[in-house]
Amino acid sequence: MVMAVVLARAVLVRVLVLMFMLMTVLMTVLMTVLMTVVVGMVVTVPVLMLVVMSAYTGRSFSGQTASTILTHYSISKEASSISRPARSSPLRL
Repeated sequence: MVMAVVLARAVLVRVLVLMFMLMTVLMTVLMTVLMTVVVGMVVTVPVLMLVVMSAYTGRSFSGQTASTILTHYSISKEASSISRPARSSPLRL
């Protein structure tokens, strides 16, 4: 009787250890897959946005760099301020 109880306890311990190891491996695999999906989305979404934005040529500044756009904006602003006097200017007509 004692031998059967000791043997049953040893089998139970081995089964529990194997289940714990299997659970650990499965959780590791699941977390790896989840992290791969998250990192893939973090990389893929901005790349797709850039591709779609660069393909859309209906924009007024398509294909131009940010410095070109800022230069154009500052020149336009300066030109518009030179071409007409300010509202409080004594040169008002």
